[in-house]
Amino acid sequence: MKAKYLKNNLNVYFIAGREETKRNSEIFSVLSSFRKDVTILEIATIEKQTFAEQLDKISEDISNLGNPEETVIVSRSYGSYLLLHFNLIKPELSLNQLFLNPMISSFKTKDGYFGIMPPRYKTLVEAISKERIKFNGVVELHVGEKDFHIDFGLVKLLEKSNKNLSVISYKNEGHTFERPLLEIIISNFIKRCSF
Repeated sequence: MKAKYLKNNLNVYFIAGREETKRNSEIFSVLSSFRKDVTILEIATIEKQTFAEQLDKISEDISNLGNPEETVIVSRSYGSYLLLHFNLIKPELSLNQLFLNPMISSFKTKDGYFGIMPPRYKTLVEAISKERIKFNGVVELHVGEKDFHIDFGLVKLLEKSNKNLSVISYKNEGHTFERPLLEIIISNFIKRCSF
């Protein structure tokens, strides 16, 4: 599937989820079918850095891409978690952002231990609860209703405080979307950003 409507100057930046690389990411593969020069941030390359350094890397990458309004940022899972925090530190930027299966939760195991407790999770919850995350640009958040990495209450709060945020949920999907669905989501999003 080729996008005939993709502007020549539109930059594409992908913040992958953990364990995703250029070689194994369906999202990267789909994005590359639209644009050959997709910039990817693989979490493995920054996972030993502090959380602040990880956010600095995203900031540096985005500033190197040029005009933020001509950039499409796609993120998945932990990459989306980082992008949400980035929006807290750079609220003035007008960015076109596509969040796929974002990690917006923590959860406890049956034994009462936290299975996932990402860095600065309480900061994110507080920011969402107090409506401090504001999006500019075209922003979509796509979630599977069977995804245990998502606190749907937080997603509703985020949507309520952002009029230009579109939240789309998929009834029979979990934390990873299959390629045919990804092609539709990404194609439609890029079309919205190619005005």
